[in-house]
Amino acid sequence: MRDVLGAAQGSPAAPARRCARQLAAAVGLVAEISRQLGQRRAEARQRSGAASRSWRRRLRQRREVLLRDLEATCAAKQQALHHGSATEVLLVQTEADGRAAAAGAGGGGAFPEHPHENAAARVPRRARGAAPLHPEPGRSADHQRHGTHTVATGEGARQAVVGQPCSLSVTTKDKDGALVRSGGARLRFAVTGPDGAAAEAEVQDNRNGTYELAYTPRTEGDFVLSILLYGQPVRGSPSGSSAPHGVSVDTNGDIIVADYDNRWVSVFSPEGKFKTKLGAGRLMGPKGVAVDRNGHIIVVDNKACCVFIFQPNGKLVARFGSRGTAERQFAGPHFVAVNNKNEIVVTDFHNHSVKVYNAEGEFLFKFGSHGEGNGQFNAPTGVAVDSNGNIIVADWGATAASSAGSFLSYINTAADPLYGPQGLALTSDGHVVVADSGNHCFKAYRYLQ
Repeated sequence: MRDVLGAAQGSPAAPARRCARQLAAAVGLVAEISRQLGQRRAEARQRSGAASRSWRRRLRQRREVLLRDLEATCAAKQQALHHGSATEVLLVQTEADGRAAAAGAGGGGAFPEHPHENAAARVPRRARGAAPLHPEPGRSADHQRHGTHTVATGEGARQAVVGQPCSLSVTTKDKDGALVRSGGARLRFAVTGPDGAAAEAEVQDNRNGTYELAYTPRTEGDFVLSILLYGQPVRGSPSGSSAPHGVSVDTNGDIIVADYDNRWVSVFSPEGKFKTKLGAGRLMGPKGVAVDRNGHIIVVDNKACCVFIFQPNGKLVARFGSRGTAERQFAGPHFVAVNNKNEIVVTDFHNHSVKVYNAEGEFLFKFGSHGEGNGQFNAPTGVAVDSNGNIIVADWGATAASSAGSFLSYINTAADPLYGPQGLALTSDGHVVVADSGNHCFKAYRYLQ
């Protein structure tokens, strides 16, 4: 009887003890979660503080560079206004506008327009079969994927067949061009059809830094593919900024365009359909392009102050030139032409001269100096060569020189003068066509060879 009474009296205590143990375990679990959250918060604060200090330092450096450049520009303007001619004032204004544009674009690459890191929260995936006791706190992460170096490749980026799925791959890279081998990036893929309507598009994360993009065109026509990595267009995406400068045509009729901002040369069919690009990863600021008698594509890199020679398939044949004033050096080279001897003619903007090289890049001769007299230049830009080898140069007007560089004549009119001409070309019926940038028009002149 006593045992029965004892068991009856003790039975309520057993559940209470079990409940107490569960409560103690829960309190311990909450304490552990709190500890982990505190640790994550400390890590996040430390990382955020380091990033903030780094950006403040970079902003101070950029401000100092911009202020120095602004002071130099103001001094040059004052000097030109007080002592220079109207042409020199115009030249200084053009250079100042170019500096301002370069500063707005990130200072020619010295300072990035966007951060190199992309903030995100990462929550570890739970192992299969693990008991969901509590969610592990997420860890803040700086994903160093960068749209400038991330590339999109594949047949789907060039052409597709109506009604059939097509795909392309995106390989993410960091600011230094190194592969990123983890997934989870914020990648957006959009496809716009010829009627402006959005087409169905899919993104598959391979969890190794690569992504498969797929779409199925339902109608014929041109489709625009937009690929954004953390809001920035990747290389190979049509959403990327573009600033076409020089243009040339090869023997097949393909149109070759120097894409300054994208840092490559694009090749289009005679109908304007994109075919390929070359020089990506090598060029810094392509400006002038020409095709020689061997079918090689000659590219003037304005930022790198050099000349590249490519095969049509994009293979590099040769490169020559560097920044400076010597025979094989340039200071802001602009455009290029090839004469009937397969010689390369380059306008050297800040050196106020035109330089001629053989097909291998060996220096032959140069002509021109800074000034406003016959045979002198004030920042030459466009260049073309006629069938007799005479060289026509755009230089706040258009100048014709012999194949040896001797001054022949001016090509301009007093009634409607050129104002900052850039590119120029010769037509088969004996005209010189000039892109007059200051007057925002093209002008054609009868040219007597």
